[in-house]
Amino acid sequence: MAALDQHSGMRTVAFLLVLLAAPARGADDCPFAISEFDKIDGAINDAPTCAAGAKVFRACLVGASSDVARGGAVQERCERDFLKRLPRARLRAYNSALDACARKYARMEGSMYQSAAAVCAADVAERYSRESPRR
Repeated sequence: MAALDQHSGMRTVAFLLVLLAAPARGADDCPFAISEFDKIDGAINDAPTCAAGAKVFRACLVGASSDVARGGAVQERCERDFLKRLPRARLRAYNSALDACARKYARMEGSMYQSAAAVCAADVAERYSRESPRR
């Protein structure tokens, strides 16, 4: 059990180091107050492209559970680009990738891990949108 706690603690430290090493983003880059969730969601939903919606999401990340809904908005925006045209095998792969994001952080405690799972899922949706053939 001690080894598991040590391993979990090391992962937490590694995750925090990654967050600290990442370029500063958030309140200064977000075009809205961080608490204006409806406006952020609206900007993501109304974005002309998936990439534009994802950019708003990343600019407004706070590293907490509130990122889950924003990540969901990105998924919905990006899925409009590809989900209906996705072949069955690619749909299974997409859902598998989303499940992998959820599993990766499922046993970790803290809202920062909920945020990390949301970022992972949004990244998957953005990648599928980018790789999807245009109409």
